[in-house]
Amino acid sequence: MSKVMDGTGGAMFLNLSFLAKACLTISHGNAVAERGFSVNAALLTKVRLSLEETTIWAVGVVKEAIRLYGTPTSVPVTQSI
Repeated sequence: MSKVMDGTGGAMFLNLSFLAKACLTISHGNAVAERGFSVNAALLTKVRLSLEETTIWAVGVVKEAIRLYGTPTSVPVTQSI
């Protein structure tokens, strides 16, 4: 589209090309968000319904670290934590 020229030699559909490129870069799925909802739903049991948002976030971070390192004993514990 951006290569189609008008009578003066300029790009005829410059804005349309920009819009098309922008639309093609938008993700058509929301799998990451849905995965987050699933993790939070699994985390909130009857016992844990009263947890604060920061606690839920912290548990999620710990679970993700364990997933990345394989086992809880493989997660490095440093002074900055």
